Amino acid sequence: MRLFLTICALFLAPLVLLFAPAIILLSSVGEFYAPETVGKLAREGHAIVVGNAYSNVRSGYQLQETLLRKPLVIALGTSRVGGFRSAFFTDPNIFYNDTGTGGVLSNFRYFLEKLKHPPRIIIAGMDPYFFNPEEAKNSVVVRPDPFLKRVSWYEPFFSSLFTGGGWWRIYRDYATGKFTLKNVFGPRVGGPTLVGLRAVADSNGFLNDGSNYFGDVIHDKRNQEKVRAGILALAERISQTYGDEYGSGISPEALAEVRRFLDTAKKNNSEVIGFLPPLSHAVYERLQAFPEASYAYAFHNLGRVLTEVYREYGYDFYDFSDIESFGGSDREMVESKHGSEKIYLRLFIQMAHMNKPLGALVDIPSLTHKLMKTKSDFEVFTLL
Repeated sequence: MRLFLTICALFLAPLVLLFAPAIILLSSVGEFYAPETVGKLAREGHAIVVGNAYSNVRSGYQLQETLLRKPLVIALGTSRVGGFRSAFFTDPNIFYNDTGTGGVLSNFRYFLEKLKHPPRIIIAGMDPYFFNPEEAKNSVVVRPDPFLKRVSWYEPFFSSLFTGGGWWRIYRDYATGKFTLKNVFGPRVGGPTLVGLRAVADSNGFLNDGSNYFGDVIHDKRNQEKVRAGILALAERISQTYGDEYGSGISPEALAEVRRFLDTAKKNNSEVIGFLPPLSHAVYERLQAFPEASYAYAFHNLGRVLTEVYREYGYDFYDFSDIESFGGSDREMVESKHGSEKIYLRLFIQMAHMNKPLGALVDIPSLTHKLMKTKSDFEVFTLL
């Protein structure tokens, strides 16, 4: 028996040496926190930034939070609705940002069908790629319902360590300088609670209200320069034949799925405010430079077509593709396709001016004053 145990110990020793440091590091930064633990922290009032490096259970987590919080207003869409903050509202508790839950158009409808207390207002981001016929053929329009299964408490552990490859990627990321041991084990004085390796290393992740936070850009001028370089690089790629997210037309299958989403919202007595998310101005100008391109019809007409679809249901739709049309600039972008909190406050104020149900929940003069007063290119409601 002793020999058997000795052999087992010798056999397992390399595995222990391989996995133990990764488990200790990931556990120390909260990478394995269960969704219920993260949700409790988020509702306690103290600011948090949640940024897991090797797992993604965010959409399931946000559905659970939405069911629990019963917000009157939600933002629904890809990460490009992540700039809407609860601080935009007179009562911050009425809003929750479900960014990342709408990666494909069918997810909008699936998500609403799970809510026992439908929101009064839905701010829905309609990314241009949803309507690209070439993308639609690759199942962008309809996929299986991702919200059928509840996120279990153990999933972040297995997802991060094994599915996401955290057991080996953490060594690579440490070796390439993406984080330091000081990030993980060093003292933290003040500021938000950081959960997950991305949050600890870069202050990058999502906040109490579900919205996105790009701390790595907001607080690092080198990363700001990288963002501007990325915007210019994307603009240079635009050509007569390449329109980035825009394709050879506007997918009728995608428009049909939008109508199914709006049908669901109408049955729930929810007001939907749709919008095309902002593009960097350099990319927007470059797209305009090719009026005869294969994607030109979609680029110039998608906003109008979606406005007509939304109008069929009595809903508002806004085209915020051109950030200069509402006072924004590329200096306020945190990524080539993501606007900062400041850009989203600019377009949110326009929404609130035009949409009476939304405007009734917002102090527009106060928001306008805060926007004019801020000196940051990115933040209006400072977190750090």
